[in-house]
Amino acid sequence: MQSFDDGWCIVGRPAMTNKDEIELGAVPAWCFLKPVKGLRAERPMRIGSLGVTVQLDAPNPGRDQVMSWSNF
Repeated sequence: MQSFDDGWCIVGRPAMTNKDEIELGAVPAWCFLKPVKGLRAERPMRIGSLGVTVQLDAPNPGRDQVMSWSNF
């Protein structure tokens, strides 16, 4: 949904209890990259993304219209 210069992204996923709702959270951007042998991922310090708020103005587009990031 939104990325920040500190290496973190705000992401959304269907809620566990109600699939019509979206849960938002922050994850390191490197979660979306393929692992590289010999390179260790390190969690970046949250600075610019800390304390942000996100406003959703659009309805849930449906599972077939969003990118899935959970298949790695």
